[in-house]
Amino acid sequence: MESNVSYENEIEQLKIISENQEKLLKKLEELEKNDTEEEEKLKYIQSNINNLFEIVSRSINNNNNSNTTKSRSTSDIKIPINSSSNTTTTNNNNNNNNNNNNNNNNNNNNSSINNTQTVENNNSNIPSHNNTNNTINEILDSRETKKLYIDNEFENFIGRMIEAPSSSYRQEIIISEVKKGYMFSIRQIGELLNLLPYFSEKKSIIRIIRNSIHDYYNKQNLLEYLDEEAEEQKQELFNLLF
Repeated sequence: MESNVSYENEIEQLKIISENQEKLLKKLEELEKNDTEEEEKLKYIQSNINNLFEIVSRSINNNNNSNTTKSRSTSDIKIPINSSSNTTTTNNNNNNNNNNNNNNNNNNNNSSINNTQTVENNNSNIPSHNNTNNTINEILDSRETKKLYIDNEFENFIGRMIEAPSSSYRQEIIISEVKKGYMFSIRQIGELLNLLPYFSEKKSIIRIIRNSIHDYYNKQNLLEYLDEEAEEQKQELFNLLF
């Protein structure tokens, strides 16, 4: 009898050991599966980070090109006018015997200035996208609480957003900037919206940004700044913003 009991006990112990082994095998399989999922997540995050840096780099290059164009156009307008007035002053002071030549030069300069003013007046009648942006920025400038980002400040802000370790950190960064009184230009709002598809907390960020954009930005303005990723979600963005 005792031998039978001991045999049954051994069988029971073997069953328990077998069950425990099965449980351990299942746990190992789950751990391997989790490792694979984590690896996929890390690859996805790395891909998003690379995309973000590409967007910021593209934005910086666009800003540099825009600033170069503006500086060239300004110099083209100012140099002829200043040089002609300096030439007239020098000729008048150097020699009274050259009065006739100076008068001719003055007449030519006046004609040149009149022609320039005519061209400028004609150009001012042509509507342009830049005029719209300037009007919006002028309205923002007239507000009592105004702090518009310059390009370097905005780039630093975007950099901190990208490097933030989590969504809560990103949200705190935006809240702190809005509390300081910073307001975003139309171009900067467009760039922020382009980044949102890569952030999980986009709805809360949009609500915070909305406090700084007010009613002066319309849908058509923003459409010109949205890239393909944001374009796909534009209706959702507009529902939150307007």
